[in-house]
Amino acid sequence: MKQTILFDLRHDCRRLFNELSEHYDLIPLAPQKALQNEAPVLDNFTWCHSGRKYEFDETQLVTAHMESVTGPVAFVQSLNPKPIACLLWNTVTPGHAATALACRQRGIPVFEINHNRLETPLVGHFEINSQANYLVGSEGTAANRRSLGCPAELLEFGQPGYDDWLPKDRFQVRENIGLPPDRKYILKTSTWTHNYSMWSDRGLHVQAENIILAVLAELQSREEFSVIWTSRVKMDKEHVGNTLVAAGLDPKQIFVTDDVPIRDLVDASDVVFSQRSGVAIDAIMSGRPALMLDVRPMTQEGGATGLWATGEVDTSSALLEEMLIEPEPFTEQQQMFREFWGGTHDAGEKLVDFIGELTCAPSS
Repeated sequence: MKQTILFDLRHDCRRLFNELSEHYDLIPLAPQKALQNEAPVLDNFTWCHSGRKYEFDETQLVTAHMESVTGPVAFVQSLNPKPIACLLWNTVTPGHAATALACRQRGIPVFEINHNRLETPLVGHFEINSQANYLVGSEGTAANRRSLGCPAELLEFGQPGYDDWLPKDRFQVRENIGLPPDRKYILKTSTWTHNYSMWSDRGLHVQAENIILAVLAELQSREEFSVIWTSRVKMDKEHVGNTLVAAGLDPKQIFVTDDVPIRDLVDASDVVFSQRSGVAIDAIMSGRPALMLDVRPMTQEGGATGLWATGEVDTSSALLEEMLIEPEPFTEQQQMFREFWGGTHDAGEKLVDFIGELTCAPSS
């Protein structure tokens, strides 16, 4: 009988999932199955993020946080025999934090697999006070976390999600997803947000979206290109299209989608444009120049790490125009950073080996 591993990973870690499956039985995190479980929850459950401390007693857990906290805790406590490891794509949201802490209480090592490509302060999805024992990422993400005083052990194996990421021919991808092949495209995508990050500010998000619209409309008034507009969540496509047209974009040069994988959209594009999104690293891996827009005070990268970021309309427009007309200086600078952000295509294998050595080591 194989040993078991509890997991909740994103779809871009397919190769890691397959490598783990060769050695272990994988148990998906399914807290709904445990809502009626009699296993006790943790009293005075505590976790930290964004410098804020959240404490819940058992009554609060059972009432206000039944699904997001009680379920994961009870699910972890119900597993018998206990898994040898837990792999999560983040530990920021309450449910994932609860899972991680419940595992650690049972002596199950927790690995956080960087779900995306950037960390605070460049993006801010993840808080430095991760609940995991080990954080898996690239040299670039580890450098960010280390500079901010991350307490967990950093495993610089590379990004498992990039192990099988190879650039695709943009014209072939366009044909596959139904885009006219003979145009230039700027991909605009939103970042993933949640209510448990210090960067989750609706006002800033809307402000940045309005700047992006103004930049694209201004640039389209003098350069010919199409906009691929997508989101991490489902959209009212008709409403979005009307909004883009009202902002001044050419209705014949707009493609709105929420059901095409972001990887395909990156490969189909000529330039990637987004507010504080790790899709910028996807672009680096696919050889596409990318510009991040962020209206908050943040680290402004002028390409020193293969990233370009700005918070102003004029600067954004000028940079996008350069990237669209002559991308080579940008993509050439990115080449050296593919390993820095992505790794050497064996991160999953290294992680599987590490888990095997860790679980086989004699306990102290």
